Amino acid sequence: IYHIDLYRVKDEEEAIQAGVEDCLYSGNFCFVEWPGKASSIFPEETIQVNITAVENETRKLTINL
Repeated sequence: IYHIDLYRVKDEEEAIQAGVEDCLYSGNFCFVEWPGKASSIFPEETIQVNITAVENETRKLTINL
């Protein structure tokens, strides 16, 4: 399992240089925060799970297959 946080990544090229693609295409589970920073490098079969705060203790999960 990989956990990747792209918050400080400037662009897709920086993510590639950091080896993110190696993790994404490794066949292992990858959980990525801030995926929009490098969205074009994700595999086609990527499943997106978005968590949105609704209230102080309530969250909404949206899953895009």
